Amino acid sequence: MCLEDALLALENGADDIWVSNGGRTLPTAIEVFPAIVQGVKQKFQSAQIFIDSGVVRGTDVMKCLAFGASGVFISRPIAWSLYYNGEQGCFDLASMLNEELRLAMALTHCFKVSEITEK
Repeated sequence: MCLEDALLALENGADDIWVSNGGRTLPTAIEVFPAIVQGVKQKFQSAQIFIDSGVVRGTDVMKCLAFGASGVFISRPIAWSLYYNGEQGCFDLASMLNEELRLAMALTHCFKVSEITEK
């Protein structure tokens, strides 16, 4: 949840970073993610950075990708969907997130995930 820990992990042999708030609500990982990505990429350009907290909409996925995420994981919404409607609930969530991401990409003229950038 902080740049210092991410850099320390990489300096001590970690290949990649996974940003997560561990289920706590504040701060969300998405709030601290841009600073962590920027700092890590300055020193460890090949490190992949993943995130799994604070993502509840397709636009959140796009933001994380724009900030430099190598992968975006959905945690709590999956549990909610599973509880609400089982396997179908998870399918519905995935469809909704995909549709929101596709719309956000279309509105910003991104036609491939690789075209999503912060600028």
